[in-house]
Amino acid sequence: MATDHVNGNGTEEPMDTTAAANRSEHFPALLEAGLPQNVAEKLDGLYVAGLVAHSDLDERAIEALKEFNEEGALQVLVQFKESDLSHVQNKSAFLCGVMKTYRQREKQGTKVSDSSKGPDEAKIKALLDRTEYTLDVTTGQRKYGGPPPESVYTGAQPPVGTEVG
Repeated sequence: MATDHVNGNGTEEPMDTTAAANRSEHFPALLEAGLPQNVAEKLDGLYVAGLVAHSDLDERAIEALKEFNEEGALQVLVQFKESDLSHVQNKSAFLCGVMKTYRQREKQGTKVSDSSKGPDEAKIKALLDRTEYTLDVTTGQRKYGGPPPESVYTGAQPPVGTEVG
């Protein structure tokens, strides 16, 4: 009877929509770019989670990711996901830096998954909050400072390019 089918009592198999529902509109483009299925799913998961937007990653980053074997690409994406991206302005370059570091560690024979996490982010945040300084992060570098906050120093500001070595 037609009402049985409308009420969900029909014989038609339910469609598996769980995987497709968790994908972004850019997932097909990742597959078309030549990424393996698992790598495309992992990267798309970063899109869906809001950690990075598809527009943040340029063609170079996707091409570089394709050069890795599947296991290596997944490891790179895990490291990228675990990174604090809040101060990263160029996420594409940052991802390329993660890939470069992964390759270097792989060549050295260092187990890549045991990478050091770097400084304690909570301590850095507390220091920045206390001093009112800014923080710029580029691949492998941190730039602290800028002109001192007015609460610390009220004289003439140092000229541009003045650095303490």
